[in-house]
Amino acid sequence: MVRLHLDFLTEIESVMQKGFSHPFIAVFWLVVMVSTTLGQLSPGKLSRVHQKLEGIEHCTDCHSRGRQLDPQKCLACHTQLKFRIESGKGLHANTEYQQCAKCHPDHLGRDFDLIHWEQGKPEIDHKLTGWPLKGAHKELKCRDCHTSKFIPNPTVLKKAGKDLNRTFLGLDTRCLSCHRDEHRGQLSTDCLTCHTMEHWKPASNFDHTRARFRLTGAHRNVSCTKCHPSRKDKPLGKDRFYTQFTGLAFRSCTACHRDVHRGKFGQQCQKCHTTATWQRFNQNAFDHSRTRFPLKGQHQRLKCSACHKGRGTQKFRGLAFEQCRDCHSDYHKGQFSSKLADADCDICHTEGGFRPSKFSLIHHQKTRFPLEGAHGAIPCAECHRKRTIQRRQTIQFKFASLECTTCHTDVHSGETTKIAGAKGCRYCHNLDSWSEIRFDHQQTRFPLKGKHQNVSCTKCHSPKNIQGKTRILFQTASVFCQSCHQEPHHQQFAQNVRVKNRTVKLTPCETCHVPTGWHQLVFDHNRDSRFPLEGAHAEVSCSECHPTVSGQQPFVRYRPLDRRCQACHGKTKENRS
Repeated sequence: MVRLHLDFLTEIESVMQKGFSHPFIAVFWLVVMVSTTLGQLSPGKLSRVHQKLEGIEHCTDCHSRGRQLDPQKCLACHTQLKFRIESGKGLHANTEYQQCAKCHPDHLGRDFDLIHWEQGKPEIDHKLTGWPLKGAHKELKCRDCHTSKFIPNPTVLKKAGKDLNRTFLGLDTRCLSCHRDEHRGQLSTDCLTCHTMEHWKPASNFDHTRARFRLTGAHRNVSCTKCHPSRKDKPLGKDRFYTQFTGLAFRSCTACHRDVHRGKFGQQCQKCHTTATWQRFNQNAFDHSRTRFPLKGQHQRLKCSACHKGRGTQKFRGLAFEQCRDCHSDYHKGQFSSKLADADCDICHTEGGFRPSKFSLIHHQKTRFPLEGAHGAIPCAECHRKRTIQRRQTIQFKFASLECTTCHTDVHSGETTKIAGAKGCRYCHNLDSWSEIRFDHQQTRFPLKGKHQNVSCTKCHSPKNIQGKTRILFQTASVFCQSCHQEPHHQQFAQNVRVKNRTVKLTPCETCHVPTGWHQLVFDHNRDSRFPLEGAHAEVSCSECHPTVSGQQPFVRYRPLDRRCQACHGKTKENRS
């Protein structure tokens, strides 16, 4: 229907452009077109609030030529909404809510509400308005809040022609704009300081520690109404009563409590009493420093009866206090020297508590085991662990041995004891890092020579699983070449060798080879063989007499060979091989 209005206006302009510029002719055509299309031009009556815009002469007040409803033309009248949109406030500041016709269709009659709810009821994401609904607010209906009685400045909306019972504008987000001040101005207007949006009672956000009178001791268990009375001097409508929270006397205990001493000890009750209970005497009121045993640290927290036992004056006289053991048992179960006087407990401890100990690294350096290297970074509890001594749990400080194996597992299973001697683990290791090894291999049965010097230790001394335990062999490691290297000669040079009470065949590789390289031979054919090379034999290549034997694992034949002349001479090369 709106489109018909726009088409009609376009036709009038077209008539004027075709030459019918005379006023009478233009009016004639206007009357003809109105009479023929009137039934198509009216899409319906406007709502009551827009009825002043009824009539074809007002179509362009809301609609742009050739377009549908123009939101900018709407905002020309709705200036308050325009201001909120430009300020980025409210629901309409969101782009999806700036197409007016989507939610506010018109031409549906005088009684149409001008709000179209797509779900059939007002269900929108209220956080888009800038004030998300939380707690009990979620259960309210729209008009429970959007009503004239909660609009703090209705005059502005009235001047703009707004119906205060229909508009959604004008509300304030402050609690007291909707809720009455039950406290009659005693407290802050920021209600959420104490209350939550879920419920007013109890005031779960209130923290009495922020008040000038903090609750301690038995005060925490007193009902609020015991200190905060009900008053009725500031009525709020029909509600006359309210709770007094400010203006209360609390500077002295006698403001609430009766002075049973009738002023004999003044008004400073806290000198002797605490808020925990009246019956508990404040020990700090008594100056124990005037005695031969001034109270320090944890001693100040003890009840008098913990030390002063018995009846009458006897519990205050003749008490033993010279030695710590007069009151405390020896937690260490005699681990320390008996010559150490009990009073010397303060070498490690203070009256402030048994832990932490004040025994420092400097003190430890004066013991039989000064901390060196990585030991200085280890927490005390790693070495001094809880143990059962004299049937009671305590911390171990005294050790039968200070050897490394007291704390560390000997992964060598005692193999290195003989060579390490008195130095023990330190013969090879240092205290900074176990992985840094310092060992002279030249002192062993197998001095490292040639390429052996560049081989990693673990290549020969690798961890092995022996009877379910991981061990690294040193003393029992084999020194024979075949232990690490493959023997390529098919035991042509093997000899019987006695190893660990048994005879095995081993090849003495050192007869021909040296550690600097396999191909650097020290074999002398004249010296080491039964066939010395003389004359022309000295010029013959090795392979002429020592052929390669084919097979799954080819090898060079060195022995046994036929030393007779006819074995090589008088035959073809094929026959000799």
